[in-house]
Amino acid sequence: MQISGSLSLLLWSVVLGSPFVALAAVSVTAFAAGLAAYSERNDLDARFGEAWRAYRSDVRDWWPRRTPWQDPHCDESVGRPKAISCIPPTISAR
Repeated sequence: MQISGSLSLLLWSVVLGSPFVALAAVSVTAFAAGLAAYSERNDLDARFGEAWRAYRSDVRDWWPRRTPWQDPHCDESVGRPKAISCIPPTISAR
């Protein structure tokens, strides 16, 4: 989502011929890659611990994957689809 916002601003800067909008695109990218990413990583690590670190080791920043990430620890033997059987307890308890 962050990359699409940055690319949209960059496209608008070309369409409008505005260096100010191009500067905004650079600023948004720097913010997303720096401050927001740092804060988000700390928050997710505090919430989900080892599960987040496992996910993070397989999924890169900014580049989409060709296939969705699959949690290798999910139990499909419970007779439910993988997406349902792997809902974190904090979400499924709501």
